[in-house]
This record gives sequence, C-alpha cells and structure tokens, in this order.
Amino acid sequence: GAGAGGMNDSVVVYQLTSTGALVRRVAFGTMGYDYGYGIAHFANGDLLAAGFTNGQFAGQTKIAKLDAFVARITPSNAISVQQFGSNEDDRIWAAKTLPNGNVLVFGDSEGGVGNTTGSSGFFDLFFSEVSSSGTVLWTEQYGSAEADLAFDLVIDPSNSAVYATGMTSGILDSTPGVEDPPAPQVFTLRLNASTRTLNWVRQTGPFSGQSGESLALTNEGVGTLFYTNGSFSGVTNNSRDYRSSDDMVVAHYSPTGQLQWLYQFDQTAERIFARAISFIGSQCFVLQDHVYVADAPFGTTSLDRFTVPISTAAEPNAALPLVAYSAYPNPAAEQITVRVEGGESLRSVALLDTRGGLVYEKQLSPTNEASLPVGEVARGVYLLRVQTIRGTFTSRVFLR
Repeated sequence: GAGAGGMNDSVVVYQLTSTGALVRRVAFGTMGYDYGYGIAHFANGDLLAAGFTNGQFAGQTKIAKLDAFVARITPSNAISVQQFGSNEDDRIWAAKTLPNGNVLVFGDSEGGVGNTTGSSGFFDLFFSEVSSSGTVLWTEQYGSAEADLAFDLVIDPSNSAVYATGMTSGILDSTPGVEDPPAPQVFTLRLNASTRTLNWVRQTGPFSGQSGESLALTNEGVGTLFYTNGSFSGVTNNSRDYRSSDDMVVAHYSPTGQLQWLYQFDQTAERIFARAISFIGSQCFVLQDHVYVADAPFGTTSLDRFTVPISTAAEPNAALPLVAYSAYPNPAAEQITVRVEGGESLRSVALLDTRGGLVYEKQLSPTNEASLPVGEVARGVYLLRVQTIRGTFTSRVFLR
C-alpha cells in the first residue's frame, strides 16, 4: 500500500499486550520501498525495527540500490533511523536482544559492510550490534566464495551465545572434508558476539536444494527448521510429475555443533513452506504453509506438533544421483541456456529470487537443452532451479 513516508511500501510496527490487545501501531518509511523484517527491544523499553530500503530516510544518505537500516522507536513513537551499507545491496532479515541490553541484527551483503572492503562471494553474511541510542556499534562480515544468505537468529540469554541460520551455495563449514555442494544447503552457526568470532558452522542437505527459514533454542541446544526437495537417509521425498514437493526438516545441534537428530516429515505431493519453529520441553511446534492443489493461487497454514527426538538420522543420502548440467552465459543479460548431459531430460527450468520466490518458470517437453528469457528481469543474484527426471538441482546466476 501507500507508504507512511512516501508513495510505496513502508514499515509497520505493532505492539501487543500478552493477551493480544493492541497497544500501538507505528508506520514509517521513505519515498521508495521499505522492508521491515527484524523487531526487538532495548533494555530501556525502546523498540528496534530493522530491514532494508531502496529509498532515503530523512537526514540519511542513500548509498546503493538496497541499504540496511535500523530504527529506534521510543514509547512516545519518536523514531530515529540509521541507514547504512556498502555500495552494493545490503539487507537485514532478523534482530534479537542481547543480554547486555543492545540489539544484534543479522543480514547479508553483496558488498562490504563495516570494516570489510568487499564480499567473499556473491553475498556474505553480516552481524551488527546496535546500542539503545540506535547507533550501529560494530559490523562483522563472514562468507564463502559463493552466495551466503541470512534468514534468522536466536540468542541464548544464559550465555549470550548467538545462533543463526540461512542458505549457502559454498563452503561455510570449516570441518575438514566438507566439499562445495552441488545445490544450496542450509547452515546453522554459533557466534561469540563478544569476540565476533564463529565458534562453528554446520551445513547440511542432500544433492537437491534446501532453504533455511527459522531456528529456536531447546534445553539441549538449538533446532533449525528448513525445507528440502531432496531426501535424507531413509526418507523418500514425494514429487508430483515435474512439480517438486518440499518436505519439512528439523535438525537439532548441541551447543558444540554436534548434529544430534534430524527429522524429515510431511511428504506430500505439493509444495510446503517452513515459517517458524518453537520448542516447549520435549514438544516441537512447526508453523508451515501448504498448497494442496497443483498451481493453486491459495494455500493453508498449519501448526504441527511432535515429540523429540524423532530420529538419529544425520547423514544425507550419498547414493542420490548427480546430474551434469550447465547454465550459460553467467552473468546473463537476455537469456540463459540450460543443458543436461548423459541422456538426462529436462522437465522445467525456473528463476527464483534469493528467498525462493518464483520469478519465472518454463515447463518443457523432455529435452536436453532449453533457454530461459531474462531480459525483463531486474539486475541481481537469482537461483536457477533445474528439474529433471532424476531430481531437482539449483545453482546461482547473476543477471546484469
């Protein structure tokens, strides 16, 4: 809708009581598009809203196409914004309160934020600590040589440990023997916010694509919720012809990074999207969206509950076949040609944004080569999803 500060989408913050009664509604924005994704509170009672914008807040400087921002909101609804970032796209996706009363935000950058001169790959991860005055105190950036995307974080109030999740096309995990994945994988990491160092990073996923979504603390560590169109060991992921079925997966890690259990469920013939996760004792609650009818313009939302741990399965099914395929040119300006080898056949090719949203899809009769027009698509980093008879494979592409 029309923005509170201009002509386009703005950020809206709602504050509710514990019984759900509305306390206040605050809207703010620029003349451009403003996206709010993170919300937290300071020790003094002020709120912190965070996200990204392609506009310019009053008194701030527009740096690039997408800038990160943090906005402090007082109880009297006074708003002060700090807009920051690199000369490329910078986005904040989550915010949580630290035990010291400040707020930690988590995002990804196509450039270099803070004291970093540039990204290691197409996107890097970054954390920023924000004081109660709304000032960014420090920013630290981490990344592989590929695209690393941020999704969510949680902070353990007992020891200040920071856990975060997202998706990577490269190698974030420093464990010896970890190889560059053929498709995007989910990562879970632990950060020491005091020293700004990563204690550990774990990434997982079969050869088909994964997308991280949310995570939550448990009494024994942290559980990460994501969805996959592949199959972990002992589990079969259904599919409906060319249409991929995204299963839910919960992976639980100990505070030292050991994968203790992994559970893949909801093997339906249609799409499922992970949204949020929570633990109460031995009960795990998962919020998800379903599309029950093929290509339906609507869906339903459900809340699932199960008792943990369900399974000790921890390793991906290494027997799943790999398909040799190429996508060129990359970067591309007008079209991308996809070709599969070894007698394989294409079923569809699709362009997704970095959050997994469908931009364009082309259904195919069995063929080993197809072209995807991209001339009308905005410049940026995208995911190319290739569906074949033997599976679904994802790689990143850059449109210029």
